[in-house]
Formats: sequence, C-alpha cells, structure tokens
Amino acid sequence: MGPRDAPTALLPYLARVTREARVNAGRKRAHIAVYVVKRGGGEGVADSTISRFEHGHYWPEDVDAMVQAYARAVGCHPFDLYSRALQAWADDLERPPPVSPFDAGGL
Repeated sequence: MGPRDAPTALLPYLARVTREARVNAGRKRAHIAVYVVKRGGGEGVADSTISRFEHGHYWPEDVDAMVQAYARAVGCHPFDLYSRALQAWADDLERPPPVSPFDAGGL
C-alpha cells in the first residue's frame, strides 16, 4: 500500500465510525446532511450522499466538512471520529490474516 492508497483504505473505517456515532446519538442521515458546510459556502448535501459515504461507496469531496457535520450532530470533536477510525484500521492491521483452506493443506 502506497501513500496514495491511504485515503481509500481509511474510508470503510471512517464510514463505520461516523455511522455508529450517528446511530448511537439517535440522529438520522438528514441531520448530518443539513450540517455539512461546503467550502464554497453552500450548505447541506443529499441524504443519498450520506448513505453512500456510510456504506463506504463514496469518498466525500470535502471529507473534513463531512466529519465536522457528524461531530456537530453527535456532540463530539471531529478529532475523536478520526481517531476512532484510525484505531479501528490499526486494529485490523494487527490481526493475522485469515487462513485459507488452500494454505492449510485442505482441499
């Protein structure tokens, strides 16, 4: 994995952490959507944008604005969400890869 792969590798972890924070706070995707403040000064995104992000299918154009929206909606600091995502990624890297039945002499 090279440095250009890092954002793509982080996406599923950041998506999971932000979704869990939203759900645990009892917030809907629509709450997040209205909190997104775009760089050009526009506000809000479509609920479908939030859904694609939470499913790991979409890397937002301004990920910082997206994470700030989640943080604002759930009452935490954006750093907390990034930190949890990075920790989840690190935890996965420390786990041994699953053993294939082909590697174990099976099949």
